[in-house]
Amino acid sequence: MVYLSMKKRVIALLVIVVLAMAFGIFFLELGSGKKTLFQSLTQSPDSQTTDNKTSSQAQSGNTVTVPFTVKNFEFSPPTIIVKKDQTVILEAKSVDIVHSFEIADLGVVGNVEPFVVKKITFKADRIGRFPITCTKNCGPAGYDGMKGVVVVK
Repeated sequence: MVYLSMKKRVIALLVIVVLAMAFGIFFLELGSGKKTLFQSLTQSPDSQTTDNKTSSQAQSGNTVTVPFTVKNFEFSPPTIIVKKDQTVILEAKSVDIVHSFEIADLGVVGNVEPFVVKKITFKADRIGRFPITCTKNCGPAGYDGMKGVVVVK
């Protein structure tokens, strides 16, 4: 009787290990800069993110729209450059989990959910470099390296 019970425990443990591995392959990054299988299956080509070092922006009058992606341990682009007195629309989204960030000196607070674009509008009312910081711990390693900057010229 004890033997069967132990056998069932081993089988249950193996099932848990296999499911954990499948979860990791499906949801977690497979390597630096690579999309997860989940992202590959759920993102349309026009919602793919890029690894640009600075933002690609669309301007209309005195308003600039900036695609902004937040993911574990990274803001993309890490540098956003705008002109003084422009109205900035961050089209912010997460590609993995719920994230929160702020640009404290410009009064910006953002909370983004996976694969949902949230428009966050603010006025770049003074010249300077304004840090973008993560306000929600998204993991034990790399969280403190999540930095970005808005440069207002």
